[in-house]
Amino acid sequence: LHQIGKLRHDANLRWLYQGEQKPRGRKRRYDGKVHVEDVSRWSLAGNMNETQVYTAIVNSAHFKRDLRVVSLVKRCGSKVKTALLFSTDTSLDAMTLVTYYKTRFQIEFLFRDAKQFLGLNDCQARKEKALHFHFNASMTALNLLKLEDRQQQSGDRRVISIARWRTRK
Repeated sequence: LHQIGKLRHDANLRWLYQGEQKPRGRKRRYDGKVHVEDVSRWSLAGNMNETQVYTAIVNSAHFKRDLRVVSLVKRCGSKVKTALLFSTDTSLDAMTLVTYYKTRFQIEFLFRDAKQFLGLNDCQARKEKALHFHFNASMTALNLLKLEDRQQQSGDRRVISIARWRTRK
């Protein structure tokens, strides 16, 4: 399985050496430290809204392997906001990586809402079947609340409040 996640802006990343190798001795593997602000060595993968998406395959000292790293750069007036996403699958497309990372957060929001408002952690059963039933009931209740909210909203997408729906019910 491959991992997808977010890196710190000061992560220890190294460029892979692409030049001609020496005829004798150990081959060069790295070509210096990656500086996120310098996008000259990154390849532009596309644009999403007002965000530029750059990508490169680099080596991570922490993971001890090569990673596909995606740099999201958004200019807000005079400020530049950046985020570094990574995948251990170097063949993964940059835009697909961003989509997977967004989807991951949607799944985490589902579990957060189920834990905070619908009692996902409040089961005292010990049998496997009873635990499965409780988890499925909590997630089903969350999905039904989201469906009812979508059916009642008027075209424009807004943030759903599970706490408010729980109070109504």
